[in-house]
Amino acid sequence: MNLRSIDLNLLPVFDAVISEQNLSRAADKVCMSQPAISNAVKRLRLTLDDELFVSTGRGVRPTPKALELREPIRQALEIITSAFDQNQPFDFLSSNRQFVIASTDYVGLIILPEILSEINSINSSVTVNTAPNEDETLMDDFQFGKIDFAVELNPNLDSKVISKELFQEHAVCIARKGHPKIDDALTVDDYCQLEHVCTTSNKKQTAFFENHLRQHGVVRNLRYSVPNYFNVPEVVCSTEALATVPSRLANKFSEMYELDVYSLPFPTFKTSIYLSWHSNRNADTGSQWLKNLIMDNFYEGGPSNGRN
Repeated sequence: MNLRSIDLNLLPVFDAVISEQNLSRAADKVCMSQPAISNAVKRLRLTLDDELFVSTGRGVRPTPKALELREPIRQALEIITSAFDQNQPFDFLSSNRQFVIASTDYVGLIILPEILSEINSINSSVTVNTAPNEDETLMDDFQFGKIDFAVELNPNLDSKVISKELFQEHAVCIARKGHPKIDDALTVDDYCQLEHVCTTSNKKQTAFFENHLRQHGVVRNLRYSVPNYFNVPEVVCSTEALATVPSRLANKFSEMYELDVYSLPFPTFKTSIYLSWHSNRNADTGSQWLKNLIMDNFYEGGPSNGRN
């Protein structure tokens, strides 16, 4: 659809009608007469080739197409509003904006719960979701607003993307509690001889780690593979397999399952975790607010330095 063929003045009307589900209340919300609202809805129906709103006797009910468009249009309106009113802070208490962070399942286990807990503690109605971090589509996803942030193992080198190191992670090993073949500490022989489970969704990190093992002459016996980190502790608990995972994950898993955590019996593997965002988000007060919230909770340099 050609953007020039769309009257952008209709978007606030759409947002008001789907929010109020009543034409009279929607008219009051956008300071228009009811006949003008009705006319705008007719034009929206023609433009989008959909009924959009069905009369119910008590108001209107949105069609599936209208429900599909609700959040994208609402987010677009918030971004446009913030771009023209940059002096006004983001109203996180009243906003229903949905943010998206692209990453592996690591974010869903470690970063997302803490962010959601913080948002809940301040009574905000903002929502944060995760999406897969696909190298092939990441820049398009940034450019076209499908994602707001990405969590990556390396700083993004694209000139239009800004990356900030959040913290460093190091690898440790987890095993079922009371493992019959491990004494007080994990040895190199233990690590090489016992079976291992790895994930198939973290290929980049796995490749980095395998290169680290080769540099130290270590070869592990990869017996099991699972789709993501969520499945790892289940396999470790029910077998004699080991799993090498980021330390924050190991600590979480040890609290949730009967697992022991061991230091690696060779120089540990360390990696930095970066938060990245497209420069087109710099003027968006909502993105700035979420970035600061993430940095304040995870930046190892401290909250005051995290807002750069």
